[in-house]
Amino acid sequence: MCVPAHYVSGHENTIVEICARMARASGRFRFCACPPERRQPRKASSPSLKPAAGCMEILSIVLSPYPSICECLRCYLLSLPSVLSRLPNEAVSWMGKIIDMAEKTLADAFHETLKDVYYAEKQSVRALKKSAKAAKAPELKEAFTQHAEESAAQVERLVQVFERIGKSARAKTCEAMQGLTTEMEEDLEDFGGTAAADDVLIGCAQAIEHYEIARYGLLKTWAAKLGYSEAEQLLAETLEEEKKADALLTQIAESFAPSGNDANTK
Repeated sequence: MCVPAHYVSGHENTIVEICARMARASGRFRFCACPPERRQPRKASSPSLKPAAGCMEILSIVLSPYPSICECLRCYLLSLPSVLSRLPNEAVSWMGKIIDMAEKTLADAFHETLKDVYYAEKQSVRALKKSAKAAKAPELKEAFTQHAEESAAQVERLVQVFERIGKSARAKTCEAMQGLTTEMEEDLEDFGGTAAADDVLIGCAQAIEHYEIARYGLLKTWAAKLGYSEAEQLLAETLEEEKKADALLTQIAESFAPSGNDANTK
């Protein structure tokens, strides 16, 4: 791999030495900095540089002003998983630092959020099925059951979104959804046998719906900015379904008459 020397001017000896050490550790590739007019390898002139923890800091300081070289190294290193698996721990740490330093883009944010929502939607399906079993009012039980089926279809739609952006469908743990589902379980324990059970269930379900509406709305906006037209249409379809589900839950909640002590407080 060859990088024009003007990208590393002023720090090239340090950069070449660090990268040369990584290259020698792998035994599979060579890194050199070359003058723009001639692509000739330059010899590393800092043999005294020791592979130590301080190299992490050196990489951070020296390479951070040079996004071009960071991106070049990132793409190359990620294409060599077999090499990474055989490198010493120190060399892997250096490479990881370079990868982390590469500039993040809106496309990266979209992909990470998509993984987050993919996890959340799967959790939503489970929560809806549990809510359907716990609900007492027939209309609420039916609403939860239908939306659970709808949410399962939304999971498959998210797989299509991954495909549209050329990524494999992978989930990333969504702490927000974990918190919402944990709260729902706690509320079921506290209010499951009371007259307020269905109202509390609706409150928990709508908290999940509002989170999903916010995330799908965000992904739809980002998809439009990134030119992911097909992904945008898929996300818009799910967004509308979530809004309708939320509106239905509100309608059901408003139809419930106060009972017990709640009725006496009026």
